[in-house]
Amino acid sequence: MFIVIHPFINRIIKSKFIFSVLIIMVCTSLVYLIFWVIQLNDPARFKGKVFDRRITTEKFDDVRKHLRLQARLQYGELFDSVEALIDWDDQTWEQIILFEQARQKGVRVRNKEVIEQIAKYPFFQRNGSFDFSYYKMIVRGVLYVDPKVFEESVREALIIKKLYDQVTQHITCSDEEILKEYRLEHEKAQLSYLLIPFTAAEKEVSVSDQEVRNYYENNKKELKVPLSINIEYIRMDYPEEGGIQKQVETKFKARAIYDQYAETPDLKTLAEKFKFSLKETGFFTKDKPNRDMGLQISEIWRTFNMKKNELQYPLETPQGWLILRVKDIRQSYTPDLEETYETILDTLKFQSLVEQTVQKARSITDDISRNGATPSIKAIQAIAKTSPSYTLKDSPFLPINQLIAYLGTAPSHTDILAGLNAQAILLPPIQTSEGICLALVIQYQPIDMDEYLKNKNSFLYEQLEQKKKAEFNQYSQELKEKANLQLIVH
Repeated sequence: MFIVIHPFINRIIKSKFIFSVLIIMVCTSLVYLIFWVIQLNDPARFKGKVFDRRITTEKFDDVRKHLRLQARLQYGELFDSVEALIDWDDQTWEQIILFEQARQKGVRVRNKEVIEQIAKYPFFQRNGSFDFSYYKMIVRGVLYVDPKVFEESVREALIIKKLYDQVTQHITCSDEEILKEYRLEHEKAQLSYLLIPFTAAEKEVSVSDQEVRNYYENNKKELKVPLSINIEYIRMDYPEEGGIQKQVETKFKARAIYDQYAETPDLKTLAEKFKFSLKETGFFTKDKPNRDMGLQISEIWRTFNMKKNELQYPLETPQGWLILRVKDIRQSYTPDLEETYETILDTLKFQSLVEQTVQKARSITDDISRNGATPSIKAIQAIAKTSPSYTLKDSPFLPINQLIAYLGTAPSHTDILAGLNAQAILLPPIQTSEGICLALVIQYQPIDMDEYLKNKNSFLYEQLEQKKKAEFNQYSQELKEKANLQLIVH
């Protein structure tokens, strides 16, 4: 017996089935959408923020990889030697910030430009022309990357080059500037100088509480502390007399502590168990690293990539083995007055010491001028005898720029030495790292003008490039401040 379903009822059943399917599809899509939104906003996906834009860890890692590729091309065989000296994280963030600025300025690099740049590299050429198969072989077999990755690194390098050209296109060098810089490198002099140390004026220096407070209010930006970390560590130095056996034992103790940490997540307990002591660095920053752990600077920089409470696998050092854990991470902040009071006090005391010592030096030169005395070695020697803290010294006969470095001359006082033009002259007081110098020129050799005119054009090119690099570095530093980099701590 067959049941005949009315066509109307059949349509209703079909409609309900379709509606149910649609409901299931919509619900499934909503679940996937919610999951996607959660994943999209998962903090673990992001490395940090610049210009209020979140940067994914994937983007950061790509830029870092491309940066290392370009550095390998730049340094060639020297790359392995300089690799540990480069702060790759800092360089990567700087690159990302510059990319963002380039994007805002509309800087673009076409595929054609990338191809033309790659074709210029001599190591991709055979018989004087670009060889595509040779190119692929070197990129994959020597640089160990896919050609697409290499090409993207070239694109990024070209973007930075275009931005560099835009920022520095106004830079020029006048004839006066070129001559001044040439004189610094080729003019020579020897000085006999009296060093008046800053410590000679210590008793005359005092700083009030109000001066400290005023400095704090006026310099909060400069007092800002960058991201810092606090590390607790177990340093396991090799015994002085133990030989290879004791060194191997130290290695296995380090690994045992690391393995047992999973069950006993307390480094102090584990350190005591193996008869070592647990130490703590206190908060430190990248620019002022803690060296007590016995690590190389590149290894210290890498600790800034670690997460809070993360335990580092045992590291071998020249002294032995080291286990460390990031105990805490502190984001960049402006310290309160109480925290930075002593630092400001020391800064103001030093500034006052400099001022007092400069005044003392000027008083001495004024006395020489008033007495109508001709500057001489004997005059300088006589002044040196008036105080046990004064020191009389002779410099080597050096080019002016090397003489500036030899004395530790303050940047604001380099022009005094750059303006030499004769010997037997008592120079104005010169601030150095140790104190104030009263210097007498005892030997002087001017530049050869014919040689200068002969080399002027090549020297001009060098100076122009130096000025452009200095300008771009300053531009990059200012961008870093505007970018307000914030690392996302997981």
